[in-house]
Amino acid sequence: MKQENWEWLRRLNAASRKRRMAIVLLARLTPLIPSGVVTFAAAVSRMRFFDFIAVSVVGKAPSVAMETMVGHDLIRLNEGYPRLLVSLLFFVLLYILFRKRRNESGDRRT
Repeated sequence: MKQENWEWLRRLNAASRKRRMAIVLLARLTPLIPSGVVTFAAAVSRMRFFDFIAVSVVGKAPSVAMETMVGHDLIRLNEGYPRLLVSLLFFVLLYILFRKRRNESGDRRT
């Protein structure tokens, strides 16, 4: 595999330092992109290590907080069920919105 032939990598490396950081941050915040894919892309690019660490900490914080909150509420179901229900409804709403948006953009999988 020759990395020079990867168009996405060429485009990422051609972007400015701030733009690369923004791309990785948005990828970290997007729940449907696996973390390993983001890490791989940053590792094979020209992204600086400190930049990667910084945007990863900021980008992963919301999902870590949400997962921790849901786990806490599952363990302490008697006292945490209202927040757990709100969290689950939020996840369902996000799923419906992402699915609807994908279908509207014509990116349907059959």
